[in-house]
Amino acid sequence: MPPKACVLLLRTSDDKPVDSTNPHDKYEQAIRSRLTSYTSGTLEVHSLGVLKTQATNVQQLASLNPSGISGVVFTSARACKTWNAAMLVRGDIKSGSDYFYDVLSIWLNSVKLAHWAASGALFYAVGKGTAGALKNHQLDFRGTQSGTAEKLGDFIAADPELKKRQQLDSSLLLYLTGDKNRDVLPKKLKEVGIELIELQAYETRYDEHFGEVLEELLGCIRESSRVILGFFAPSSAKMALPVLQQQGIPIPNRSQNDSHDAESNSHGTPRVDIVAIGPTTAEYLSNEENIHVATTASKPTPEGLAEVVDVILSRRDTTGIS
Repeated sequence: MPPKACVLLLRTSDDKPVDSTNPHDKYEQAIRSRLTSYTSGTLEVHSLGVLKTQATNVQQLASLNPSGISGVVFTSARACKTWNAAMLVRGDIKSGSDYFYDVLSIWLNSVKLAHWAASGALFYAVGKGTAGALKNHQLDFRGTQSGTAEKLGDFIAADPELKKRQQLDSSLLLYLTGDKNRDVLPKKLKEVGIELIELQAYETRYDEHFGEVLEELLGCIRESSRVILGFFAPSSAKMALPVLQQQGIPIPNRSQNDSHDAESNSHGTPRVDIVAIGPTTAEYLSNEENIHVATTASKPTPEGLAEVVDVILSRRDTTGIS
């Protein structure tokens, strides 16, 4: 039987990828399904909300005229949620019936979507998960294999359809951002003459319940010989790290090596490995926080994360653990 392992996924509170047919968190489920050698008593997987988001500029997005806009760029599912909310804005129409409001919402939603579809706008998404947040809209997304904002920028810059429009008229894109977005994508597109309208679609705040939830899981951490911390974004990592360290969770820095880990492990301290969901988060942890990142998921998906968790738990020796 393998030693007990505790996997903590440090994420945004409202960013759990669930659907109506499957109420279970997809990342947690993928890890449990892959690590079949672990029983329920030897593997615990928990998602912790570090940040929470709130939609912004919904009314402004709802009233935006798609005429003259060549495309819309989404780099997060949270921006998609704001788009959904904007498509449902009723405007100034009044009614005394909730039923009428519901019918009107559905009708307005279809009209707005039809308006955007008729405009011929191109829709870009950084990954399939982001595009999936708008699956009910039946939009034809481009660039979903990119995985990062930088690679999506490369895809957009090289997109022949957008280049064709650039020659005929213009290539003005609507970019729905958060309050902590990096300027990698806008900078790359501006270098090739693609103009952007940047509209902040959401803002991110610290989830005040994170510390309480973490305290409840300290037992899981202390009773485990192996602990994996999965980070999903630089913003959540920045907020989570001080709290993790305050609770005495040993975060490996870049100067530590396997022999040091084994030594700590033999003294009853769990071995901690850091996993990043993608290269942007890995670079932040390594370069800005001086943290040793054990590995990075090849794809920012539940299956991609489960694969690297499996690799870490399979390849490492557990010397010193009884």
